[in-house]
Amino acid sequence: MAQTENELDATKYTKLAGFEGDWRDFWWNSDYLALLARRTRWSDRRHILDVGCGVGHWGQRLLPLAHPAARMVAIDREEGFLDDARARASARGLADRITYQQGLAEQLPFPDGHFDAVTCQTVLMHATDAAAVLAEMMRVLAPGGLLLIAEPDNLVNAVSPDRGLENPSLEEALAQVELQMVCAKGKLALGHGDETIGSKLHALVDAAGFERVRSWTNDRAAPLIPPYNDRAMSLDAHIVLQSAEMVDVLKKRARRHWEAGGGAASRFDTLWNVREAWSERVRQGVANHTFSRGGGFTMFVCAGERPVTPLT
Repeated sequence: MAQTENELDATKYTKLAGFEGDWRDFWWNSDYLALLARRTRWSDRRHILDVGCGVGHWGQRLLPLAHPAARMVAIDREEGFLDDARARASARGLADRITYQQGLAEQLPFPDGHFDAVTCQTVLMHATDAAAVLAEMMRVLAPGGLLLIAEPDNLVNAVSPDRGLENPSLEEALAQVELQMVCAKGKLALGHGDETIGSKLHALVDAAGFERVRSWTNDRAAPLIPPYNDRAMSLDAHIVLQSAEMVDVLKKRARRHWEAGGGAASRFDTLWNVREAWSERVRQGVANHTFSRGGGFTMFVCAGERPVTPLT
């Protein structure tokens, strides 16, 4: 969950972020997560912290790949997410291995050197000061402890997911990019995080003092091929259609970021109308089972280790 931008209550954010159901579980291929586990010696980790856990998707995918005796503590600033996280953990037979509690990424409520692994997914992109969050993660890691984080670059992703057999026009694609760029600038100016942080992740982790820093990209695509019978496709189709319910919320938030990024109000309305016309064509195509896409997106994964020798 976002660690700083809290203009939506937990219920609204749950729908906006796709926290409901299993959709976020399908962001990752199981064999890819197993490969990450081998690359990072994840199976050695016994005491794990999941920061900004939301309703638990990421941590619950990773915990079974850790040591059989591993236990996880998961925190989120939004208390409203944690009951759902506990219910999901219980349904997956993980209730006795994960403890959920309220907490801030910027002020982790744990002593120095407390964990041998710290992880998060789509958290740093919302932080006012990602470097400060990384410093806290470093602090609570034991020497030799592992950092494993995943973040997107949503500027890269701005036009990619909905390109398909019926491509957006040049006007529609450029409107999406311009909106994304100016809104990302405004989001950063407001202290609500960096939409492009995925591309900066390796450098940030390295600058934070971690050793053996490595980075990869997610190998998952999110294709939509009619009639969307595959479980992952059916969930993606549901998210596309559900976005119609969130248009007003998204527009209000985008306008706020646009203005903070220096954009003119009249230009925002023009670009938003072009963008939303394309989005509505996509929704209608999905509803009619006529829309197809390859579903490429960019999600970076970065790992690093706390130095064994004391930091200077």
